[in-house]
Amino acid sequence: MSRSVGKLEVTVAMNKPNSDLVMNTEGWKTINWRQAERYVFKLQKRIYAASRRGDVKQCRKLQKTLMRSWSNRVLAVRRVTVENQGKKTAGVDGIKSLPPEARLQLVRELQQFAIKLTTKRAI
Repeated sequence: MSRSVGKLEVTVAMNKPNSDLVMNTEGWKTINWRQAERYVFKLQKRIYAASRRGDVKQCRKLQKTLMRSWSNRVLAVRRVTVENQGKKTAGVDGIKSLPPEARLQLVRELQQFAIKLTTKRAI
């Protein structure tokens, strides 16, 4: 019973684009990619609209939101590890492809990095 409850909690958490919960290896397969892409695209549209209006404050705020977004991090890891043309080319560490657990670990590491990251102003 605890397993089904745990799975249910993970499934529910995956439907939320801003969820930063620790997931199991099945979590990568249960991510709603369409929803994540839609969330990131809407944020990008809002950034573009704010920049066209000349609303610098809103534009910076939305950029910061996009940088810290769980959906954006997951999509970035997916592009690099799954969709990228060089996905089977070994990197500096000699690893050719990442299993789902390693992909989720990479997302968590990006999350920790994004918290430290600040938006710099171009002068």
